[in-house]
Amino acid sequence: MEPWSWHLLTSVLTIVGAGAAAYYGAYFKKRAEDDASKVSIGDLTRIVKGIEGKVSHEYWTTQRGLEIRKEVIFDAVREFSKLQQAVYKLLFTYDSSKDTPDDGSRLTAITTYNSCISSFWGAQTLLSLVCSEEMTALYKKVSDKVLFLANEPRTPFGTSTQDIVVDFKELTVMLAELGHLIQKELAIHP
Repeated sequence: MEPWSWHLLTSVLTIVGAGAAAYYGAYFKKRAEDDASKVSIGDLTRIVKGIEGKVSHEYWTTQRGLEIRKEVIFDAVREFSKLQQAVYKLLFTYDSSKDTPDDGSRLTAITTYNSCISSFWGAQTLLSLVCSEEMTALYKKVSDKVLFLANEPRTPFGTSTQDIVVDFKELTVMLAELGHLIQKELAIHP
């Protein structure tokens, strides 16, 4: 083999080898990038799904908490309304029948009142579990006023009508405060 043919052969092989290396190098680099992007897209998809799941769960938990709070507050308001009606009925019954013998209406009023107070206390307990301390304290303050009106010795006998009117005005103001606090608790009113 002649020296010039040997140089030609080595030159040709070097050029072909360099071309093949360049081609296959670019090919493998592109394939590696594609594989990496597939892995990255898969990882990103999994991460996004995980975040969506967490956000969805947190949203659901928050919504469920609000629904429970709303149910408890509405139940407490219903029970309070029943108790308030029972107190009014009790006061009216005692006031209207103070000079006459009992025809059973007092016993009925007391029985209704006792039933309502039991339900009311159950609702108050649930309220203290899911609502703010401010809401629970005001609800208790209102309930104490209602109990005071029902149990105060002067009220069943009607000896101090003026005091009863003042007490009911105070109760009305407290009920308005309670209404505003309920709106705040349910995020209905800022």
